[in-house]
Amino acid sequence: LLDVAALRGVPMLAETDEITPQDLQEALAAQKLTLQPGDAVLIHTGWGTLWGKDNARYQRSSPGLGTAAAEWLAR
Repeated sequence: LLDVAALRGVPMLAETDEITPQDLQEALAAQKLTLQPGDAVLIHTGWGTLWGKDNARYQRSSPGLGTAAAEWLAR
């Protein structure tokens, strides 16, 4: 679990926030983690706190991986 929200010092990322390869690399370093082939990666954005509380906002948009971060993970 990579906590990108904590890395950025916020409880929840904004709905238009794009997670970058640098975010992932910094979260790994901050949490003293390494990735191995076959690992599953979960990313904490804080967005889940809206579930059941503000479903309209939760469903409208959300922060997430940019293309570069997705490609970095795939490699």
